[in-house]
Amino acid sequence: MTAPAPGALRPLRAAAVLARKYLADLARNPAMTLSAAIPVLCSLFFRLVWAEQSGLSPDALALVATAMLYAVMFEALMASSMFVMYAMAEEQEKGALGTLLRCGVTRGQTVAARLASGFAAFAVSCAACCLLLLPDPTVALPIALISIASQLPLILAGAALGLRARTQMSTMTLSVPLFIVGMLPFLLSGTEAAAPIAPYLPNGGAFPFVHALVVGGNPLPALLTALITTALWTAATALLLAWMLRKERREEDAFGK
Repeated sequence: MTAPAPGALRPLRAAAVLARKYLADLARNPAMTLSAAIPVLCSLFFRLVWAEQSGLSPDALALVATAMLYAVMFEALMASSMFVMYAMAEEQEKGALGTLLRCGVTRGQTVAARLASGFAAFAVSCAACCLLLLPDPTVALPIALISIASQLPLILAGAALGLRARTQMSTMTLSVPLFIVGMLPFLLSGTEAAAPIAPYLPNGGAFPFVHALVVGGNPLPALLTALITTALWTAATALLLAWMLRKERREEDAFGK
């Protein structure tokens, strides 16, 4: 088996270097850091409230599940709208994107790096929320993995919309459909009539799985629903992102001509 040619790995190295830079930029930005920290601090507060209790009632367990799902939803909305979309618009508006493109970095590499950094920041903060709210690792770890994976379609959609964001102000308009879609599973799960729809929405696959593990129930059907729903919506949003990249490239080619 032959090793890959050095030239074949160069695009991946460039994307990895950019992803590390973007992560460092997120850590240095107070607004971004605070956005990621708020759900973690709220989870810590909830944990301290019931830390002295030896056991929780079913109603209290339902509240724990609700708090965790809200933390995941909030983190995913921040990651897709701020860590990805807003950061892409800021990079373009300030001219940093043009500098990268002139240096030989492709648009696809910048988007991949932005997705990797945004998803990594989201995954770390989301895992922290799960571990704080669910101290039992046998419950917290599978919930964290499924919850993190279920938000990937939303973050991919944020990157697709970020390709249309020419200025930081334009992200305010573009983030509206993102927030509506992102909040729908949480809002619908609170109503008995609409709750069955929530698991089939782009980022709602984890909802029945979380309730089954935390409150009680058979988690296997909920897990299968979460995996299938997430896979289908991830494929759909990945295709949307690829189409948006090709569209931007065609527009640039036409403008250049």
